Amino acid sequence: MPRMAALGAALIILSLLPSSQPYEADSIQGYARPYAFDVVSWEADYFLRLAPAHGAPDREMANRIEAALIAQGLGTTLGPFRALLPPLSFRMAKLPNLLVVSPRDRIEQYKTVLLDPDLTEAQINELEASVDRLGFSSEIERVGGVALYPSMVPDEGRLHDILSTVVHEWTHQYLFFRPLGQAYWAGGDMVTINETVAEAAGEEIGQMIYQRYYAGIEPEPPSRPAPSGNFDFRREMRSIRLTVDAMLLQKQVEQAEAYMEERRLYLWQNGYHIRKLNQAYFAFHGSYGT
Repeated sequence: MPRMAALGAALIILSLLPSSQPYEADSIQGYARPYAFDVVSWEADYFLRLAPAHGAPDREMANRIEAALIAQGLGTTLGPFRALLPPLSFRMAKLPNLLVVSPRDRIEQYKTVLLDPDLTEAQINELEASVDRLGFSSEIERVGGVALYPSMVPDEGRLHDILSTVVHEWTHQYLFFRPLGQAYWAGGDMVTINETVAEAAGEEIGQMIYQRYYAGIEPEPPSRPAPSGNFDFRREMRSIRLTVDAMLLQKQVEQAEAYMEERRLYLWQNGYHIRKLNQAYFAFHGSYGT
């Protein structure tokens, strides 16, 4: 494996490990520690394993993704060749959960912690309640992919979505060695910008690969029943986000939380089953604020 790939993986690991933080963040880490996803073991299993790992990708698929990324100008010149740095590497696996923590008086990713993929509903509820008692808004949900090295992508689902996720997570790795990616840990708008760039790359290049090699092979998923009337989920979510932002600016925290719960029930009635709708949810799904 090239040294740059190993260095990139090591830096990503270090950036995810706990550092000196305010007391409240340490308390959150303490509550989450029994449920935390073991990043170091994941990396060690990859780097120390000699035999092919479970969940290793189909080589033909990986080659096609790599060629598409290089064709889009994302390769690095190495003598007479163009190659990806870091090299494309991913594994299909059951994805971790993610604890997202936001202050209650504003929408912001204050802290995130990767959690075990096999948490029970009772454990999720207990951890969220513990964090909320510290005066925060929290939410736990399963991630769509993780930009470790190798990156983690879902081991089930539509091929189109898997391709998009592979490109999305590699884009994070690519950006990690550039100022934009390094600014991710500054939080706030930098998280949203990084995620927007990775999402756009994943959708566009993933769709390109799918249409070129796999369209017509995979059966189309059953269409979702159309919601009653002219219900527009994204429009509704943006409206909720803007209303909540305005309420929080007026220091109406409890009223904003009551409003989000009322709208969550409305969304549920229209077929969109969101378990929790709060400040942490919007901090994670930041695009609704743009």
